[in-house]
Amino acid sequence: MPKSREEAQRTSNRKLVSFSWIGPKNNRRIRAARVWDGETYHKGHFCTIQCAIDFAYLFADQGRETTAHAEAVSKSKT
Repeated sequence: MPKSREEAQRTSNRKLVSFSWIGPKNNRRIRAARVWDGETYHKGHFCTIQCAIDFAYLFADQGRETTAHAEAVSKSKT
């Protein structure tokens, strides 16, 4: 079992998108890893739900919003 993200990444020809640890902090190992095949997207846009969430935070951090969000906020203020 790999001891680091980099070590886990080297064992695969695909992009590592998530992983989970096992063992005590001083001897942790990666128990399971999820990889992206470079082609398949969740619901046509993202490789995982976490990628979609990360994108949403980056989008919001730039002060941007979707039309649906802007309309919902506008309605809640009236």
